[in-house]
Order: sequence, then C-alpha cells, then structure tokens
Amino acid sequence: MKETNVQIGDKVRSMDFEQIDNCYYEGIIVGFVNVEMCDRYKIHVTKRVFNGEEKCQREDFIYPPINGLESWMGGLTKGVTVI
Repeated sequence: MKETNVQIGDKVRSMDFEQIDNCYYEGIIVGFVNVEMCDRYKIHVTKRVFNGEEKCQREDFIYPPINGLESWMGGLTKGVTVI
C-alpha cells in the first residue's frame, strides 16, 4: 500500500474530477481496502456535492484510490484531502 498522510478517523474531501472543485464527497476515513488490485480509502460518506449544490447521498461508502498511486490518466492520484 502506498504511503499516505490520510489516517483512519480523518474527515476528508474526495474530489470527483481533477481540476473541478464543485463536485466532491465529504466523509470519514474508516479503513483501507484493495479493490480490483488497487489500494483505496474506505470513506463513510457524510456529504455529497455536485455542481456546487449539496445532493442527497446515494452511497454509504466510497472507495477512491489512495493518493500517490499511478493514475490511468497519467500522473499520480491526489484526490483525497484532510479537511
């Protein structure tokens, strides 16, 4: 698993799209998992924002890739930040 400064219990924001700051989830890190050979955060969702507006939550948990992994779009993943 890649090193990360995000820890279990941290309140985080997970961005849906790179360079778009009005679509994201907020929640609490509850663990780390491996899904389809990719290390991921397990985040309990507390808030969902799309196009700048808070929306009803559809997911209890999301699983974004851990920061610092190679992205399929090139570069490294960096979408989860502590808030």
